[in-house]
Amino acid sequence: ARHGMLLACFVHERKHKAVRRYGTPVLNTRNFERTILEEITCHHLCSLSCDGTLNFRHGLVNERQPDRETVTAFSGLLSVDVREVEAIATERRFNDYETCSRSDIVFTKRQDGGLAAGEIWLHVRVQGVDLSVIANWALTHADGNSRSAEWRMTQDLQIIVTSDIVATAIWLPLGNGLARTIVPSDLL
Repeated sequence: ARHGMLLACFVHERKHKAVRRYGTPVLNTRNFERTILEEITCHHLCSLSCDGTLNFRHGLVNERQPDRETVTAFSGLLSVDVREVEAIATERRFNDYETCSRSDIVFTKRQDGGLAAGEIWLHVRVQGVDLSVIANWALTHADGNSRSAEWRMTQDLQIIVTSDIVATAIWLPLGNGLARTIVPSDLL
């Protein structure tokens, strides 16, 4: 209501999949709430018994051995020998409370201390260092009063040290290659 528009919240929408998984096929509306609660509870208890649950270690999530096609596609950008890529993942935990996945928009620290934004393409580990392939966006306008920023979306792929990621972004495509993000107050 404050901005007069609905923002794309794909990062947050991913959290609602568990509820939709069990709510959509239920046809018994007499015990709908109870059925949903039972199914979600069973699913939650099952997920708590899986390996890696409650592991808040910063790093790649569900990492796997890199396939030759992926490494070859990014080898020019990585500027390393293909054999030096130890693992790849589409998701990475970058602090105790957040992860970011492929296609998420994130805020990163620039070398000059400023703030940048971009789209995650891939997370890799090379020689023990976690790196992220990101399509950096160019800042076109920042508004401190509304805590929003406008960016030109680009496909300018760069490698960053993943520890430079500071937050995931809530964003809205504006058309003509532009996007608007809400900048968290702790990053201003």
